[in-house]
Amino acid sequence: MVGVLVKYFLTQVLHFSHSDFMTAVRVDLGPLLGDTGLWVLKTYQDRQADKGNDDKKKKARTAIDLVTKYLESGFDVLGNEKKYHSANRYSPKKLPA
Repeated sequence: MVGVLVKYFLTQVLHFSHSDFMTAVRVDLGPLLGDTGLWVLKTYQDRQADKGNDDKKKKARTAIDLVTKYLESGFDVLGNEKKYHSANRYSPKKLPA
């Protein structure tokens, strides 16, 4: 289950607009928003680094940063759209296509 959520997070949620991202975090991604999810994402990042897949490693690093910000301050930082776009390199504002 957690692996499916990681795949969903990295392939879909990182590319969502702010409002859709907030909905996905509140509704879908509960199991990833803790120490276990953070560990799974770090393990995934290490695995991709070993395989030499830089794009997936960067996406995992961005997801780790977002989960860490959530663990530190809840929705205080991620709830602000400007701070969300500055933290997420894969948001539609930075990658419109």
